[in-house]
Amino acid sequence: MSPFGGSTADPEWACVDLRSFAGSQEQCSTLQVAYRLAFEVPAVSRVAVGTKDPAHLRALVVATELAVNDQAIGRYRRLITD
Repeated sequence: MSPFGGSTADPEWACVDLRSFAGSQEQCSTLQVAYRLAFEVPAVSRVAVGTKDPAHLRALVVATELAVNDQAIGRYRRLITD
């Protein structure tokens, strides 16, 4: 699975804000939320990523600890399965 659909440099990522899927107290970027959501939709325990940028990898490691908005994820799951 590619949580970013290829590259985080794609212009679409500047237009998307996924932070409503994060817990209300979380301070994070859209890309961190996208990575965290990759564990939830569908539920998985591992996600593989590739990067040449250590800062990008650090941000993703931090993202694994983000709290998520279970209600928003539940609504999204229902939307994609109905």
